[in-house]
Amino acid sequence: MDRCHLKGEQGDRLHAVLCAAGYNIRWLLRMITKKGVPFLRRAFLRLIAAVRLIGRWLAQRRPTESSGANPAQLRLRAA
Repeated sequence: MDRCHLKGEQGDRLHAVLCAAGYNIRWLLRMITKKGVPFLRRAFLRLIAAVRLIGRWLAQRRPTESSGANPAQLRLRAA
């Protein structure tokens, strides 16, 4: 890796980070093409299941309106 055209030592550091990010993206794209679409479908479905599980967990932790909390406080917590 040669010296970067970005200014100074900070530019050199930034260049190294961007090169590493580019390497990781290329690696990810190669893995996706090697494993194919079924792998992506399974990963996407697992992500959706995790989001639903977290949503249910958060819904159980929220207080209900019958708990005596102020409705304005409930709206703030929901946001």
